[in-house]
Amino acid sequence: MRPENRALRKRPSTASPAGLSRRALLRAGLIAGSGLLAACTLERAGPELPPVTLPPVEVVQPPPLPTSTPEPTAPRPTAASASVSAPQSPAVTIHFETWGPRVLLNAFSEIAQESREAIPWVTVQARLDNALSSDGLRTRLRNDEGPDVTRVEPEDVFDFTAAGFLHGLGARVSGDPELREAAPAAPAARTGAGGEISTLSIGATHQCVLYNAQHLESVGVTAPMSWQSPWTVREFEESAQRLVIANNQRVERFGLTAIPAYARPVLAEKSDDWLASDQRASTLSTPQRRERLQRLTDWQTNLAIELPTAYRFVAPFSGGLASMHIDHTDVGRWVRASVPWGVAPLPAWEGRESLTEASELCVAIPAYSTEPDAAWTFARFLLDAPAQRALARTNLLTPTRLETL
Repeated sequence: MRPENRALRKRPSTASPAGLSRRALLRAGLIAGSGLLAACTLERAGPELPPVTLPPVEVVQPPPLPTSTPEPTAPRPTAASASVSAPQSPAVTIHFETWGPRVLLNAFSEIAQESREAIPWVTVQARLDNALSSDGLRTRLRNDEGPDVTRVEPEDVFDFTAAGFLHGLGARVSGDPELREAAPAAPAARTGAGGEISTLSIGATHQCVLYNAQHLESVGVTAPMSWQSPWTVREFEESAQRLVIANNQRVERFGLTAIPAYARPVLAEKSDDWLASDQRASTLSTPQRRERLQRLTDWQTNLAIELPTAYRFVAPFSGGLASMHIDHTDVGRWVRASVPWGVAPLPAWEGRESLTEASELCVAIPAYSTEPDAAWTFARFLLDAPAQRALARTNLLTPTRLETL
């Protein structure tokens, strides 16, 4: 995830007891103290206090979520791809909004200009502004305000879909075989609770291993070239050890830099079998798992292999001080241009798949849009080759369209 958007959005709770001011607490304490003092010298005046209110007997259940996102009614036929020369509908104007770092906004500005030639019957008025936010979008969607095509944070897709804020795209995706073949992950990356399709993922950042190809070649280490056949964790550790250069107790080059928050949760063997077969004993505290977790802990203490980096600090890798670096794919823009770097999937435990995380850039059509057909045409254009190449050139996103990769 990009550093500019790394911070999670936390909404303060207005009902929290912590919201009481010190002045209010002090006043309450003074009143209580004076009441106790008066009770020692004076008889109580007035009626008895009412009895304490008992807690509710039944737990109040929230209302069920709305049904699936409504599909657009009576859609006009659209082409399988937006990159066609003949108009598909009367000329219309739509509004598009997104946020992100400057290099990404510049790419979207380029895409909006290219769309004028590819889909001349759709005029796109783009608001590319890093002052936009997910919280502000939520408020406007609730009030039926905002753009015709908008970026949606991947964490918001689930509840925005359930709340009916977004147009359903299932029928349009089903009628677009070229999309399903060229970018099958685009409609499936983020869905609603019932599998409803309401967004298209046009790109993503993934956790990965960045490696210095020249360093690996010099010691005879071959990086995996497929996400389906990654290093095992043991192979990865052995490769990192072979890449270390030390002289007289001094390390000249480390095999690995890794951020614990990125590496350990993913490499700490994912498992759904929390309990043993008798459902009585936890399976988490086993000698095998303790050994694996200890090995991951050693990465941060055994300097013969790893140079610790607490944050997204790529200078050791960029300067040749480390041969491999675990981070997200968007870190490439900070690697020195002269470094011959490549990308490999995260290692995996024996017999298990490589576990990685992706943060998608999703676009959606708000349910209140009066031009869903034109909005779909532009959203679909974001997955055509010219737009995907523009996003790839930012070195921030892995494009969703397969041949662009």
